[in-house]
Amino acid sequence: MLTFESEQAAKNMSQIADMMSAINKKAPPQAFDALDRFKNVNGLAIISAMQAVVLSGYQPLQRQILELGAMHPNCTPPRF
Repeated sequence: MLTFESEQAAKNMSQIADMMSAINKKAPPQAFDALDRFKNVNGLAIISAMQAVVLSGYQPLQRQILELGAMHPNCTPPRF
């Protein structure tokens, strides 16, 4: 349940843009570049799905997740 205190705490938290700006200034460029590729929550969902598939041991699903990521390249990291 959202309380007045939790609402105020949420308002006082740094915005994602502010955090990304700070990371860009202070972190190694590779760290910022990797995080900057995930501008969309879908990228994180694909990574989470891949982790679940790997842990399941069902390898055919890995290809399906990779194909899904390839269908949405602007919200997933590049494949090397």
